Amino acid sequence: EVHGYNFSDPTASNNPQYYYLRNKDWDTGGILSLTQSTVMDIYLPEYRVNVHVQDQGGNPVGNVGITTNYFWNENLSLDTVAAYGYSYYPYSWPNITTDENGDATLWLFTTTPTDSTYILTAKPPEGSGFATTSLQGVTLTEETWVTITLAEPVTFSGRLLDPDGIGIPNQEVGISPLGTDNWVFVNTDASGNYFFEVSPGDYD
Repeated sequence: EVHGYNFSDPTASNNPQYYYLRNKDWDTGGILSLTQSTVMDIYLPEYRVNVHVQDQGGNPVGNVGITTNYFWNENLSLDTVAAYGYSYYPYSWPNITTDENGDATLWLFTTTPTDSTYILTAKPPEGSGFATTSLQGVTLTEETWVTITLAEPVTFSGRLLDPDGIGIPNQEVGISPLGTDNWVFVNTDASGNYFFEVSPGDYD
């Protein structure tokens, strides 16, 4: 088993911010048999992902946090040993951010035709006028370049009410883009109102 994370500085090394890689101990191809002294170099099954973030005019946008979803990939390897695992950049941790040219670098495990795909999410600074924007269906079989164009926000709002129609204050309301764990929460005000600015799309 190999796993690692980098909470404080996700740019410090050429590996995913969080990853987990384990042999398939239920499969004969995943059993490591040691009958003599053995040296096994372990190469992470990862590729570099070059992310560029821009506005709708094509201008680069800096200081945008980049996160990903995660999913189990059951077609990985630890050298010659069959393995499974996942890699991702958590939404709730300190994020990789784009530089002044709108660029950032991620490292993620490969995908295969039978696996899910990555969702990359760009989280602009508060007050920027841009909405958090996700790019779906990213596959990795080699070094990859992707561009995320930040969306103009739409609003989602309403009131949280009791059965008598009275607003309930100080309650947490959350919304997350479908297929991600990128929850955004707001608290209802004194009249039970909640308000979000989000990108157009489907949500949980």
